[in-house]
Amino acid sequence: MKLSMKHIIFRRAIIIVSSLLFIVAASTAAAKSDDGTYTVKADEVVERNVTKAAQTVEIDGTVKGDLIVAAQNVRVNGTIEGDLIAAANNIHVSGNVLGNVRVAGNLIQLDGTVGKNVNVFGSTVIFDDTSTVGWSVFAAGASVTFDGTVNGHVDANGETITLNGKVVGDLKTKTGSEGRVSIQESANVGGDVLYSGSKPSVDESATIAGDVRMTTSPLPMKDTNRLAGLAASFFALFQTVSLVATMIVALLAIGLFRKTTLSIITSALERPGQSFGWGAAVFFLTPILVVLLAVTLVGIPLAAILGVLYGVKLYLAKVALGILVGYVLLTRVAKREQTDLNLYLSAAVGVLVLGLVFLIPILGALVIFVGVLWMLGAMLMALKGVFMKSKA
Repeated sequence: MKLSMKHIIFRRAIIIVSSLLFIVAASTAAAKSDDGTYTVKADEVVERNVTKAAQTVEIDGTVKGDLIVAAQNVRVNGTIEGDLIAAANNIHVSGNVLGNVRVAGNLIQLDGTVGKNVNVFGSTVIFDDTSTVGWSVFAAGASVTFDGTVNGHVDANGETITLNGKVVGDLKTKTGSEGRVSIQESANVGGDVLYSGSKPSVDESATIAGDVRMTTSPLPMKDTNRLAGLAASFFALFQTVSLVATMIVALLAIGLFRKTTLSIITSALERPGQSFGWGAAVFFLTPILVVLLAVTLVGIPLAAILGVLYGVKLYLAKVALGILVGYVLLTRVAKREQTDLNLYLSAAVGVLVLGLVFLIPILGALVIFVGVLWMLGAMLMALKGVFMKSKA
């Protein structure tokens, strides 16, 4: 079957993001692990949260807290009493997770039990027939298969979506115009089937308690569909280039201005209220000053310079926010030492996290906006401190 432009762009976006996640996970694993493997044996009980990076993480015993890992391969055969948060190339959960599962990678397979929600982002996502999810599922991937039981709602996004299991609530699917949704003979949906894009193919033996209805109309015109595909392609390319550029700038900032970068992080963490206040003031007052200068002929060049500097400051504040997010995750959550290598990893992890947060509609942009204001003020306070020291 010939793939549409939107279809191809979706697949490429999945591969790009999954690859970035794998690069960060593998880099972190290489820096952290001694022998490349972290294992909790079958008769072992860990009475705390576990935060690890390794080539392979295998849980055969019991973890009484959360499991937060970055690796190439993650296998959970035992029990996790908290949440599972993982970024890896291959993730296989055949044991029990009493909390939530929030994972991203290439191949993700669940044939165990999850007590709460599942949020999964990967290239190939498989819920085997032995899998059980206590609450709801959000899944995004090139291929998503549900053969198990979900006791809540399912929100599936992908090129190929297959259901041959049980969904107690609603099933919501979203595909490209030439994607494929298959509801097979053993499928059982307790609510409605709501689809956007490709209409589901429903086997006559499948059970659907509610209605099957479209939530978003597909684009009817071929030319319009092509333009939409090109727009999606441009957006995906822009986001990818922006993410890579921001990561490079963050790495350069640490390499060239390490002390200043650490000073900005310190200001943001030690004085968050003041940082946010100064940042909000700069953000809202600078455009007013630019307009006031621009209305006078003499002030036009200065207004242009100030406007450019304003844009640069906002961009650098976003870069600093990425470094801060990664720094907190690695030094305070993962409890890693503050080394030069870990600072570079902080930049890579933090910028990637911001890229994923931005994909969340409305809320993601709002969170990043607040963070940029916070870091804008922290930059101002840090630079003020450097100026005062040089003057003393």
